[in-house]
Amino acid sequence: MTLRKSISILFYIAIPVGLYFGVSFLMRYAEFVPPCFIFTVSHLLCPSCGGTRSLMALMRGDIGASLRYNAAVIFIAVLALLFYIEGFIFLAFKRKIKLAPRSNWFLFGVIGVFFFYFVIRNLV
Repeated sequence: MTLRKSISILFYIAIPVGLYFGVSFLMRYAEFVPPCFIFTVSHLLCPSCGGTRSLMALMRGDIGASLRYNAAVIFIAVLALLFYIEGFIFLAFKRKIKLAPRSNWFLFGVIGVFFFYFVIRNLV
């Protein structure tokens, strides 16, 4: 194994460790996170409102609370995990696989779902 490949694999191992410690730090000092600017100005919940609380609940393993705070965080976490697995498999085994969808229709669908989520969230 070359030095470059070893460093790449170590980097891929460092990503979840860094994410864990970053979220742990955020959980410890959550009261210092500023409020959402969009909510402060318009009193409307944007698609990312509650994202910090949702991510913290997800890191605690409380999926129900994470869904209540913001359902989009779990969707984004699953997509990020798929891209992470793709990259790791490519680095470790030199096999290109596509686990996460990449089409324009998927992108437009995600944008549409987030817009629908924004509208429904503020009406209910």
